[in-house]
Amino acid sequence: MSSVLFPEEFDRMVKFRNNYGPVDLLPTDVFFAGPEYHRELEIELEYGKLLYVRLTSIGEIDDSGRRQVHFDYNGQERSIFVDDREYAERKRERAKAEDGNPMHHGAPMKGRIVEIKVKTGDKVSVKQDLFVLSAMKMEMAKHSNVAGIVKAVLLPVGTFVEAKDLVAGIVKAVLLPVGTFVEAKDLVIIVDPC
Repeated sequence: MSSVLFPEEFDRMVKFRNNYGPVDLLPTDVFFAGPEYHRELEIELEYGKLLYVRLTSIGEIDDSGRRQVHFDYNGQERSIFVDDREYAERKRERAKAEDGNPMHHGAPMKGRIVEIKVKTGDKVSVKQDLFVLSAMKMEMAKHSNVAGIVKAVLLPVGTFVEAKDLVAGIVKAVLLPVGTFVEAKDLVIIVDPC
């Protein structure tokens, strides 16, 4: 019945159970959101056989995207390594800014985008701030290398980025005198003179 009413959640639970064992004994909130710090869970494996589990701490993410999780298991301190979902989101493959392409504006270092100062279609001038990146408790504004029109802003505020991840692209605005002959393949953008 669950597979018909909630197919995505059911598939997710079956996959999780195949990887980690029987999870139907966990309270629903713990299964979906994880345990709260220092909240003791009483898990009944079978009649009269109880487990007491309490989350005590969660370590930092290592280079492989895993965290060490410490907990009490029936009064004994235990720890395991678990994959971090946030790290997987950050490592998702993204377009990279091309080296030497002044129209591509990528992240200068890894960090989190805290502010986007332009939107698609905005006119930008040389040295105008495009976005602000936060890394290692400092903020850094990335500015435009060229004047033009913002073609696309690819990543939203709050996104974790790696160095050279493409954040914004600009189309250079070229003003042509009236009567200039252009080929069919030429890209012509008409902008009001600033």
